[in-house]
Amino acid sequence: MPPCDLSATPLERTDVSDGMERYTEEDLQRVGMELLTACGAPEEEAELVVHHLVEASLMGIDSHGVVRYVMYVEECLQERLRPGAPVTIERETPSLIVVDGGNNFGQVGAYRMAKEVERKVADTGIAFAVSRRCHHVGRLGAYPQKLAEAGLFAFAVANSHAAGHFVVPWGGREGRLATNPLAWAAPTSGHPVLLDMSTSMMPEGKVRTALHAGTQVQAGAIIDARGEPTTDPASFYGPPRGAILPFGGDLGFRGFGLGLLVEVLGSTIAGEELTESFRYVNGLGLLAIDAAGLCGDKARFSGLVDDLASYVTDTPPAPGHDEVIMP
Repeated sequence: MPPCDLSATPLERTDVSDGMERYTEEDLQRVGMELLTACGAPEEEAELVVHHLVEASLMGIDSHGVVRYVMYVEECLQERLRPGAPVTIERETPSLIVVDGGNNFGQVGAYRMAKEVERKVADTGIAFAVSRRCHHVGRLGAYPQKLAEAGLFAFAVANSHAAGHFVVPWGGREGRLATNPLAWAAPTSGHPVLLDMSTSMMPEGKVRTALHAGTQVQAGAIIDARGEPTTDPASFYGPPRGAILPFGGDLGFRGFGLGLLVEVLGSTIAGEELTESFRYVNGLGLLAIDAAGLCGDKARFSGLVDDLASYVTDTPPAPGHDEVIMP
């Protein structure tokens, strides 16, 4: 890989009258393109990744937005992220596929997986893809969202290699799982219904965002290296490193169980062994179902999801709430 030339021109700040630094969408895209292409990314791949990250920031998902530029450049410099590496199909059956991301940008491999799943589901009605050598995929919900916009039901999971095992098992003190998010989406006549959530009390990226901002995290989300509750992100990162708690608070065994599900569908099912050595950043599993084979046609399915959304939101709001909001 050619050496990175990180001489990108600085961002132009806009209004800072309230103490907040603001940058335009165009500036964020421009700097991202300069950084990633300087690291050897083909322009088309850089555009895909930059669009994905900027969109996440504009959605308010800062933990999976442009803050990741720094991480990606560092990974390129360490040659653990390989811009331009081919994404290949390692194994497939009529409804199953293993995609080797080549440790290219995770978004490049993940969107390829979504494309392959959509292709297969047209023939079989259901398709599942799993990754190998996949780097950081960013906002997980982007991939089931894309499939739902094509009229499909979709479900995605993402785990991480051992260095990203920040989350304790229920009753434990040391991390044994990643934040292991899951996401699903269903089509409607408008925007898809979409849930994207970690199976831990918070994603590691939000702890990182709090650390950079000099703020505390919510109580009951992280512990220090001694297993004591803390709200200080610096106590989480250490050294020695603390951990994130599984989703659910006093019922955290539920989040732990969901995290195990993600682990199995994200990498174990693809034959990946537990190892300390670096093989991938995210193990991605992506499922799609064409409901036309079950309820008659895609339009009927999306109409029924519309009806469900109307039904669950048509209720008087509880005290302290203005309305019921669909994910």
